[in-house]
Amino acid sequence: MDYILIFDIIIAILGAYVMFSAFQMKKKGEISSFIVNPAEITRCKDRVGFIEHIFNKTVVFGVICLLFGILAIINDSGMFSLGQFFNAGGVIIFLGIWVWYNSQIKKGKDKFFY
Repeated sequence: MDYILIFDIIIAILGAYVMFSAFQMKKKGEISSFIVNPAEITRCKDRVGFIEHIFNKTVVFGVICLLFGILAIINDSGMFSLGQFFNAGGVIIFLGIWVWYNSQIKKGKDKFFY
């Protein structure tokens, strides 16, 4: 069994779920416990403002995770080889976007939570 392929599938599912969470937050006006710890949600002083701040960033993060997962599945399953550049560069880009997204959540918490 190829554990890397399982990891790729998990990343693709993560991307889809992150996007789903973003659209649910926008629709319901409630912060997703997938995005912010439930204990911290109670400390939010402006839920609508936080959702507006993080919505587009969450969608971008979800799309990148989904695309990275799909491309990694294609690459690791042998359907089409994207080469060593994808293996190294893709991971660096994925980790970079993850760090960026976490910093955006922190900025939102600093601004909209007490």
